[in-house]
Amino acid sequence: MNRWLISYDVSCNKKRGRIFRFLKKRATHIQKSIFFYSGSQNELQKIEKFIISCIDKTDSIFFMPCCDKCYYQSKLYSPDSPILMVS
Repeated sequence: MNRWLISYDVSCNKKRGRIFRFLKKRATHIQKSIFFYSGSQNELQKIEKFIISCIDKTDSIFFMPCCDKCYYQSKLYSPDSPILMVS
């Protein structure tokens, strides 16, 4: 099982919306441009390929792996979201 935090900074509203809708179907939305992905390496590669195809030189994307130890020590506090991570 792969766990990753994915964040992006995309200046174009149209591209940003396209990335958001794509990730919303495949990952848990945490904050504006931050998602938590948990799944296969194959699907992660598809996500990376799609997002990279959408960005240009002024945009950025950040993939941060989350090991089991870090995942189980994580906490998410949000009254609007179900608890995602709990120690």
